[in-house]
Amino acid sequence: MDKNKRQVMILAAVIAAFFVFLFAAMMRSRPAKKAAPAAGTAVSEAISKPPAVAVPGKSSFPSWGRDPFAVGSVPAQATGDLSLSGIIWDAKRPVCLIDGKMLKAGDEISGAKVIEITNDTVLLKVGDELRTLRVGR
Repeated sequence: MDKNKRQVMILAAVIAAFFVFLFAAMMRSRPAKKAAPAAGTAVSEAISKPPAVAVPGKSSFPSWGRDPFAVGSVPAQATGDLSLSGIIWDAKRPVCLIDGKMLKAGDEISGAKVIEITNDTVLLKVGDELRTLRVGR
């Protein structure tokens, strides 16, 4: 048999095997269809079972610990009812993100005044008390 014909036949066999394995994998991963419940049971099941809520920052692989791809999905630190999500650092005009609002030094949010923004902390004055919010802790 000619060398080129042999190579074409081997390539065709490899491609055919690939599609067979791909089809088998797709059939295994398909969930089985459930019979539709009666109308009354669907309502009672929806009320009795709370929806599953994924914990942000928690990996679905327990051996991993924290999910490395969930950066920024959890506020870095909460003080009282305020949470610092991030800091946009600029030496002239730093900005912080607290409770989804962009703030600069002197701004107020929920009765707290932003006193100072550094590259990793925000100093707040709440009444007579000074509080520090940190990024990444």
